[in-house]
Amino acid sequence: MQMDATQMNKHKILSNLILGISIIGLTSVIVLTAGQLIYGNVCPRVMTIPACFILLLILIFIVISQLVPFRGGTVVFFAGSGISWLIAIYASYYQAYGLVECPKFIGEVPMCYLSFIMFTVLMFLKGLEMNLSFQNENR
Repeated sequence: MQMDATQMNKHKILSNLILGISIIGLTSVIVLTAGQLIYGNVCPRVMTIPACFILLLILIFIVISQLVPFRGGTVVFFAGSGISWLIAIYASYYQAYGLVECPKFIGEVPMCYLSFIMFTVLMFLKGLEMNLSFQNENR
């Protein structure tokens, strides 16, 4: 069944919001990755890999999954967001206990805290978007 105009607008707003937040995150990670490549030791490491490298790859896939509809795109989105969310929890925990130093946003707020918030919001919004589509299918 086709979505009515109101549902279509809600879906489009959610999709664009997810895409916008993802692009902001991707832009931030590109800056961090450049800093890591130029200066080294900018991003905390997950095992031996700088977290910003992992997040860069994941955010590229998340943005692609929002821009180009493909079978399994939702799985890619949630797998990437979930892994990133876990990395953010890991980094935030160690930041809170002074065991790692996350890059700071405007010199104050650790970016691992912002990553945790961003990926939580992204997964929540994607869930809303999916729920809207599911409700439409069951009419």
